[in-house]
Amino acid sequence: MLSLLLSLLLSLPGCTVRTYPPAVGGYATVYAENVPPNIYAYPHVSYGGSYAYLVDDRWYYPSEGRWVVLREEPAELRHYRSTYIQQAPPAYGRYPYRQYPYEERRSAPPAQYGYPPPAVPGR
Repeated sequence: MLSLLLSLLLSLPGCTVRTYPPAVGGYATVYAENVPPNIYAYPHVSYGGSYAYLVDDRWYYPSEGRWVVLREEPAELRHYRSTYIQQAPPAYGRYPYRQYPYEERRSAPPAQYGYPPPAVPGR
């Protein structure tokens, strides 16, 4: 009877095991499709036993020989971003303080300094 049960179990089709990306610090992840070639140059902070790298507002994390992306931003990483990552000022245009950057107002210096009046061409 035992041999019949054993042969029955061995004849069953094999089960497939689906692997999911590992959770990092209790947060769900997805496998990264494209990782920047210079990812180590991006801002990073120690998190969950390794380093998390901030690339284009996404946290990349090395795990089991692959890179994963955190689906949510953990509180520790949000704090790091808001405290240590400098945000660029908003872009208002190329010259925010002057409307015409190449036209400068040219006027004669005040007479009180003793400068001669400006030369007028063609006289």
